[in-house]
Amino acid sequence: MTNVLLVEDDERISEPLKRVLRAEAFDVVHVAAGRPALASVANAVPDLVLLDLTLPDIDGLDVCRKLRADHPDLPVIMLTARAEEMDVIVGLNAGADDYVAKPFRLAELVACIRARLRIGQHHAENLVPAPPRRLAEADGGRLELTAQHPATFTLSLLAVRR
Repeated sequence: MTNVLLVEDDERISEPLKRVLRAEAFDVVHVAAGRPALASVANAVPDLVLLDLTLPDIDGLDVCRKLRADHPDLPVIMLTARAEEMDVIVGLNAGADDYVAKPFRLAELVACIRARLRIGQHHAENLVPAPPRRLAEADGGRLELTAQHPATFTLSLLAVRR
């Protein structure tokens, strides 16, 4: 079962969201603040985090930065009322993989979660990296690698060429 950590302090949002996610076969752990979220991830890393930005103890951006620093491959979707263009840019630059503004449609959010999990679950057998060219070949396809850090390359699944 896929584990989702929901970090949301508003019960009007968290309760229906938990019901829908559980109905969609997700195992949901819910916390209402940033410190418990960080403690929960330290205890057991979930498959995905849904993260509100406006939390009672720590700003969600700081939570996201900490999650990204400690778990670079952990998918984080920000779920927030902050919907201005600059808010989205700041959220994505803080390390979020996606940004969903409130109010949102539950079906679209579930589809977004599933899409993000598919990206994270892509496993290529017989991957042959060629770092100087930032390319790799796998499963009959060609993957471009992007530099996330000078010594680290990650697969850019958006660049798969078949």
